[in-house]
Amino acid sequence: MMKVLILEEHGASYRTSEDGAPHPISDISEEDILAIVNLILDGAEFKMDEPPENDNARNAAELVIYRELYKQFTDLVSKRDEKLKKIDDKFKDAEAFYNDEELKNSLINLGQNEVGENELG
Repeated sequence: MMKVLILEEHGASYRTSEDGAPHPISDISEEDILAIVNLILDGAEFKMDEPPENDNARNAAELVIYRELYKQFTDLVSKRDEKLKKIDDKFKDAEAFYNDEELKNSLINLGQNEVGENELG
């Protein structure tokens, strides 16, 4: 199982793929965060080291970043199914709307009227 957030004696790091090397947490980019979010949404199995309660021996800035990422990723994992259901429901509503025969016919007629007006004008 891949570990995406890693705490070690010398500092905090992250990994975005199973075969990727760990990188310092202070170097994390928007793309890296998005890669981890995608792992969560795809249902990949991963783990994260829990942040320490108090640890004066570590870099304070790294711990702030680490704790916030840990909190956000944990929250996303706990709400993953709910968020995916909302997305699926919105797509189903949109699909139903655009599959409506009456709407299709109206759009086709509208398109034909515009073509006819352009040919006359």
